[in-house]
Amino acid sequence: MRQQNRCILLLLDNFSGHYISYEPQPIHIEFFKPNLTSYVQPCDAGIICCLKAHYWQAYCLHALNLEEAGEQDIYKINLLEAMLMAQEAWKEVTAATIAHCWNHTKIQPSSTPIDSGSTPVSSTTTSASSYSPSGSPQYDPKAWAIVQEFATSEMGLPQAEAKLESYLGTCYKEVEWRVPLKAVMDAEND
Repeated sequence: MRQQNRCILLLLDNFSGHYISYEPQPIHIEFFKPNLTSYVQPCDAGIICCLKAHYWQAYCLHALNLEEAGEQDIYKINLLEAMLMAQEAWKEVTAATIAHCWNHTKIQPSSTPIDSGSTPVSSTTTSASSYSPSGSPQYDPKAWAIVQEFATSEMGLPQAEAKLESYLGTCYKEVEWRVPLKAVMDAEND
């Protein structure tokens, strides 16, 4: 790269292991500010979470199959099986999920947004909050039905967020829905 006169910018999060004591040439290292990673890195914005969800589903099915076969250690798995499960899990991560995560980070130019495959809510669509008694989208039964669907189905977090955003339109505020969606994910992990 130096011979080709290339200049490279390497963006890193503030993980302590990313520290190096010299400035590599022709690479310039720029560190993100603390707690910014999930906002600017698409993988941390939901792609990894989606991949893990598909992997854990396959792993649990594997454990159930071992239990039905009468195995004592139903959680045993060899490296090849784990790698194949991870490969299949990655195949389950849809292009729409990846596009949604890229859109969520807002790091691509706004003039060329990545199509997440969701239908945009038109300006003529009635606001979802007008259906709720308090006018707040957090009291909208249909919005909570989406959260319930997320909790009781194989829907991933990016899909749940996209569905809420599609339904609520301009009334959707990610920060208002972060706690309920995280609670669902924490309940699934317990």
